[in-house]
Amino acid sequence: MRRQSKKRANRSRSAKARRENYRAEHGMKCMVCGSAGTDVHEISSGTAGRPLSEGEPATWLLACWRCNCGPLTDKLEWPVARQLALKFIADGKHFDLERFNACYTLGSVGMEDIRQWLTVR
Repeated sequence: MRRQSKKRANRSRSAKARRENYRAEHGMKCMVCGSAGTDVHEISSGTAGRPLSEGEPATWLLACWRCNCGPLTDKLEWPVARQLALKFIADGKHFDLERFNACYTLGSVGMEDIRQWLTVR
C-alpha cells in the first residue's frame, strides 16, 4: 500500500521547490525555538485544507522536527491564532490573513484573535 495517493504525491512534488526556497529564505531556523528548521509546518492543517495550503506560504511556519511534531500539534497550547501571531512576527513578508483564511477550512481568523497573542509576555 502506498503512503500517499498519486494526486497528493504530485501536489507535494510541485510544492517542494517552494518549500525549500522558504526554508532558505528564513535562514533554516525554527521560528518557535531557533534551532535548525527542518520542516515547513502548515498552520491550516487537516485533510480538508491541505490541498489549498500545501503550496501557500501564507499558511507556513518554519519549524524544527521537535516543534513541528510536538508543541505545534497541541492546539490548546498553540491555537491557530497564536501560530499566526508568530507568523506575523517572524515572517511578515508572507503574512496574509486573507489568503490564509481562503485556505483555512475550519472558519476564519481575524486580527483581533491574533492581537491577543501579540501582547502575551
